Amino acid sequence: MAEKGKIVVDAKFVIFLIALVIIATSGSALLTNRLFANSAGGLVQVKTIPEFGPRVELDTVVVNLFSENSRASRYLRVKIVMELKDDKAIKELDKFKPILQDKIISILRDKSAEELNGGDSQVKLSQEIRSAFNNILPGAPVISIYFVEFIIS
Repeated sequence: MAEKGKIVVDAKFVIFLIALVIIATSGSALLTNRLFANSAGGLVQVKTIPEFGPRVELDTVVVNLFSENSRASRYLRVKIVMELKDDKAIKELDKFKPILQDKIISILRDKSAEELNGGDSQVKLSQEIRSAFNNILPGAPVISIYFVEFIIS
C-alpha cells in the first residue's frame, strides 16, 4: 500500500511518455526538413567555397597620376596580390617581377584620379593589369588581381 502524500508512477507510463517525446521530436524534424526542402525548389542547395590558387604579393607602387593641370599633383599608392593557376607559375615569376612592376607603373601613370574613383573602375583596372600580366608571362597564369592597398592622395 502506498503511503499517504506520495505519488506512485507506473514504469510503463514513463516509458510511454519518453517514446512519445522521441517520436514527436523526430516527426517535427522530418516535417521541417521537408518543408524547407520544398521551398528551395525541391533541392537543398549548398554553396561551395571556391578554391584559391597560390598568391604572390608584389611590392608597393607609388605613381604620379595623370593630370591635365600640372599644379595639382595626385599620387596613387597601390599594393597588388596576384592569384596564379598553380605553383609552377611562382617559380617563373621571379624572372618577370621587374617587368611586371614596370607594367603596373606604366598602366597607372596613364590614369587620372577621376578615372580611378569608384569600385567599377577598380574592377576594370584589375582586369587590365591581369590581361597585361598574362601577355607577359608564359602560359597566362594570372587568374585574378587583388588590390590590398589603394590610396589616392
